[in-house]
Amino acid sequence: MDKAIAALARLRDPDRSDTKPFRTKLESGIAIDAPGPRRLAEVALLPHLESTYEVYQKGTELRLRQHGDTATPQSVSVDDLLPEIKAWLLRLPDLDATEAGWRYRSLRILAHEARPDTVHKYIRDAIVALRRDAPKWKDETKAYRASGTTPEHLAGLTDNEYLRARRSRLAQESQLSARTWLTEWLASDERPHTGTQVSAPSLYDNAVETIDRRVADGATHADGTPWRIPGKYSFYAVADEILGERKRNKHGYHYTVPTPKGPTA
Repeated sequence: MDKAIAALARLRDPDRSDTKPFRTKLESGIAIDAPGPRRLAEVALLPHLESTYEVYQKGTELRLRQHGDTATPQSVSVDDLLPEIKAWLLRLPDLDATEAGWRYRSLRILAHEARPDTVHKYIRDAIVALRRDAPKWKDETKAYRASGTTPEHLAGLTDNEYLRARRSRLAQESQLSARTWLTEWLASDERPHTGTQVSAPSLYDNAVETIDRRVADGATHADGTPWRIPGKYSFYAVADEILGERKRNKHGYHYTVPTPKGPTA
């Protein structure tokens, strides 16, 4: 049994690390409780692809390169990768209850028996999550220099100076995106009641889901700054400032929804 399949078979039910499991009821009446797309990406898709490829993210792109190849990793779209992932899911071995948990067996049933549009959306969401969580392509500085997109005011910098300046800009964009999303969330109808405890990882996942769509659409903030997906700890730092410091209980870190300010009170 390969590494990815073994990891899926070991998933517990319930899986406390899975903040958004995939649950649906098939036409046959079977209740599916499969790993959420992000959990599938983390536990199985990345190890599966890494058995053949080096896997990277670059901005909003997923990039793959065959092991042993020295060329620049090639961009792969969601639709390019979907048939390969679907075929792999259909090849998952039929394991009984002594060999795998219900999460694994649900996933296999989902691949074989769910409507194609349901399966395709599930796989697409998992590939998007994989792209967000894959290691970053390391040669970004040289790639940006070679592309001719270096801003004029950075053109005279050394590579190290350029990289520091670029990291600073990306950090500012990420923090602005986190701050704007949190402000919108607090003002929205989805905002829980004051005093409600909200899982910190779940809040981050919700933010990334929205921000990722805006990044893909090329959206910008009011001042023209592009949206940028914040790293987990960058997001938490902004959330600690806006919502109050995270607290920890037996279920993990959470935020307590503060009293709304201004006209939302």
